[in-house]
Amino acid sequence: MKAKQIYLLLSLLVLTTVPFIVSASQYRWKSKEQSKLVDNQKQNRMFTIQDTGRQSITFILGDDEKGAKPYYSLAFDYYRTDKFARTENINNTCRSLSEVRDYLRDNPPGNGRPWGLIHLVSHGNEWYGLSVPVEPGSKRSSTDRLDEFVNEGKFESLSDQLIDDSTEIFLHGCGLGNDQELLQVVSKAFGGKGKRPLVTASKLKEYYFSMGHPNQQKRIQLYYAQTWKIYYQFKSRPDNETLKQEFAQRYPEEKVDWEEALKYTNPAVPSDVFHYEVNIPVYYTVKYASKDSLPDLSSDEKKLKFIKSQKKFAGLIGKSKIPFEKFTWTTKRIYVTDDKNKKQPAISITGWCTVLCVVKPLIMENQNSGWTSRPYYPAKTDTTYFGIS
Repeated sequence: MKAKQIYLLLSLLVLTTVPFIVSASQYRWKSKEQSKLVDNQKQNRMFTIQDTGRQSITFILGDDEKGAKPYYSLAFDYYRTDKFARTENINNTCRSLSEVRDYLRDNPPGNGRPWGLIHLVSHGNEWYGLSVPVEPGSKRSSTDRLDEFVNEGKFESLSDQLIDDSTEIFLHGCGLGNDQELLQVVSKAFGGKGKRPLVTASKLKEYYFSMGHPNQQKRIQLYYAQTWKIYYQFKSRPDNETLKQEFAQRYPEEKVDWEEALKYTNPAVPSDVFHYEVNIPVYYTVKYASKDSLPDLSSDEKKLKFIKSQKKFAGLIGKSKIPFEKFTWTTKRIYVTDDKNKKQPAISITGWCTVLCVVKPLIMENQNSGWTSRPYYPAKTDTTYFGIS
């Protein structure tokens, strides 16, 4: 009996993060004593990468869907115009990681030095990586899929003359910094055999606001936001009072207006608390040698016992940090095609879960110039907010 790899398919709003470093010590969110810093070697690399005279580049790896709130277009304008975030080069035509690699290889920096800072802007999330495919026509760049491409020699890394250990790749997608394995495999995919780049990603949700009066030039601003999550079975959302109580019980130390957040799915102003939902399907297939060896799944109890008995599957669900009982499970007898193009009996498992996230942006405590929603940017060395590999 062989088990097929699990796939977590999600849709999650993801936006870019800021590329410069701001000290967190002066703000209420994190004191100097609380800050968790990476080891000195990595810290020094992060502070010196942008002072090497190397060229930087931003890749906008998607297009805004019709009717959806703009974020790729805002990201393009942000990295093109913001005086702190803008890069010397910007590309909005690549739609896969392999195309990014090819562009970096075919368009080396004009100063003859390796690349400095490389932004990769894509949808993404902590459960299933970047939404941009590994190569044109493939599926999204999850940790396992990208690692498979690298290990099988399908994704050739760049030479040390283009990317080395003083290059920083900044992944932009909500919560990607929570997946340390993803950061490591991206470094492996793009880096050389001896000198691999630093890879950084935020653990936070990020979103943009286009601000300004109608008769004035718009200013695009990036916001980081903390999120708090609860889970429930698909199409079984509790009422808001129950949700509020569950949030309060699960996060008793957090000063968040849960009731207010549950009223709104989008912020009216940048500092608003709000919430959004993510429906997560998971799929798994168990193959059998013959139809006679298929298990008896005639009752809900037998189905649940069978699903829990799949150790590899259970381990992957555990890695997602979503409680097993928060999924709605179904099983089905199917046939799959084996390596010899013959039909093989199998059991397909499908689970659905909904994640409800409450969002609260990081706002500076000391407001200047009358700007009451001034965003707070944590230091990239603070591993409370960033993942670093």
